[in-house]
Order: sequence, then C-alpha cells, then structure tokens
Amino acid sequence: MEHWTTLNEPQCSAFVGHVAGQHAPGHTSVSEGLLAAHHLLLAHGRTVRALRDRDDTLRLGITLNLTVADPVDPDSTADLAATRRFEGQFNRWFLDPLFRRRYPSDIWNDIAAAAPTAIDELTAAIHNTDLEEIAAPLDVLGVNYYQGAFVSGHPASSPPPSGDAPTTRPTASAWPAGDGIYLHDRGLPRTGMNWEVNPSLLTRLLSDLHTNYTAAPGTRLVVTENGAAYPDTLTRDHGDVRVLDHDRARFLRGHVDATAAAIAAGVDVAGYFAWTLLDNFEWAWGYTQRFGLIHVDHDTQQRTLKDSARVYRGIVADERRRATRNTGGAVGQHR
Repeated sequence: MEHWTTLNEPQCSAFVGHVAGQHAPGHTSVSEGLLAAHHLLLAHGRTVRALRDRDDTLRLGITLNLTVADPVDPDSTADLAATRRFEGQFNRWFLDPLFRRRYPSDIWNDIAAAAPTAIDELTAAIHNTDLEEIAAPLDVLGVNYYQGAFVSGHPASSPPPSGDAPTTRPTASAWPAGDGIYLHDRGLPRTGMNWEVNPSLLTRLLSDLHTNYTAAPGTRLVVTENGAAYPDTLTRDHGDVRVLDHDRARFLRGHVDATAAAIAAGVDVAGYFAWTLLDNFEWAWGYTQRFGLIHVDHDTQQRTLKDSARVYRGIVADERRRATRNTGGAVGQHR
C-alpha cells in the first residue's frame, strides 16, 4: 500500500473521550484530554518518520475532523471570542502543532486561565523535541467534515437539538476551555443525528486550510469522510426493495459540488470519500445511526443498495469524467 493515514480524528479520541466523557474511555478530565491529544500527535509524528525510514515512496498523512465556526453576531465581542475559542480548540489545537511546530498561543492562554493545573501537567510532559517530531512533513492532510457551528458567548433562548453522543455517564464540555461557548441554531436542515447540513462551509474549510496550512509545504488535501446519518426505512416499490434516502443523496451532491468549487478556486484537493459504504457501528451511537450507501440488516446481514448509492454512482462517473478534463484531482470515491 502506498497511502497511509496514521490517526483518524484525534480530537474525538482525546477531547470527546477524555474531556467530555461521551466516548471511550468516558472520562471528564481536562488534564487527561490535553495529555492524550499531545501524545496522539507525538505518536503520529514518530510513525511518519519511522515509515519514511522504511520506504520513502510512501504517501503519508493524518486525518482530522474539522469544522467552520461563525459568530451569531459578528459585531458582538462575546460572540467573536466564543467563536475563536471554539474553532481554536476544534481545529487549531491540532493543526498548529502539525504545521507550525507549536500550540496556538491564544488557546494555550485560554486553557491556562480555565485549567491551570492541566496546562502545568501538559507543559511538564512536552519534551524538547516533541513539537519538532509532531511536525514531520506530510504528503496529505485528511479532512473529515460533517457540520459547521453557529457560536455565541450567550445561551440561546431555544438551543439547537443536541448532536452529542448518547450516554448515561456524567458528561462535560468537550473543550478544555469550554465555559461561555454556546451553540445556536441557524435554521438549516439537520441530519438524523441533529447535525446541520451546510455544504458551502466545506468549500470555505478547504480553502482556509490550503491558504493557512497546506499550500506552502505542498501538502495535498483529501476529504476523507463526509456523509450523513438518516433514519432509513426499507420500502417496496413495484416489488423491488428500496431505501428512498433522498436527503442523503442531496447531502452528497451538495458536498461533492462544494469540493469541486474548492478545486476550481485553486485548492489542491486530491480526492473525496463518502462516509460510508455500509451501515456501520458508529461510536457511542452503536447501530442506531445509519451512514451507509448500502443498507445492512443487522439481524440477517442482508445488503440493499439505497437510492443514494445509485445517485452517488452517477456522481462518481460525472466527477471522474470532469477529472480527466481538468488537472485538479480525482473526486468521488467511497470509503
């Protein structure tokens, strides 16, 4: 195999698992979350160097789940501050060590003010060469994008429906400095997991990553995950068993178009992967959420192509034809 991704979504493993307590191991410790994030990134960097030593023809990268955050009121100091802290802890806490050999100073100071002991423990754990090792050159940055965020420094009068993982354990904010960060609803359609549908933000995300992180070192971008869970139902249509998942088909079409728009604007995007081929075991949601292009009967293991699979097959064919006419990259695959 030529292409390797060292880690998938370290933010989820570190912060959602160790700070929020929503995913395994279900802890609510800022210190644990910061240490987990650092050592995940360090393990990534050391793995990249080890693989390059073994075979310098490999194409190596890491995959991050990333978002785009907008303030509810762009003229509000509180909303702007909350948006900066949300985006900084979601995106830059992982991007900056990988590409700039440092943690973002503004977020470091925010966490130091909110959890000084945790920052002291992280400081003690960072050895002299750690950040240099973390920033091992990358061929590819994988981007998992599912939804954006509408952020305020003030609570919403009608909070958006929760898209958090279900658990009976005590939970906390997923952010080490999470006080004063509130999500609002901007009235967009939502998936079965209550995640907002906003394809245009994927174009913005890819463009911002290219401008601020990946263009200078020549790191290519790949949309490694993008998809939507909906409560699919098997139906019979003229005797054929079908899943009429038009919402998912629209979701995929919109996000492939958003990726193509980024490519047309000069962003170096090497590919797009839909999440996912088969209905799967989805973190703490288990089998309750269906992302697949192919429906899986969990009792019988019977597979049924959803309508979105047929639509996506056409999208792949169209994008491959377009890719042969343009040099921007191959778009439209499944994972």
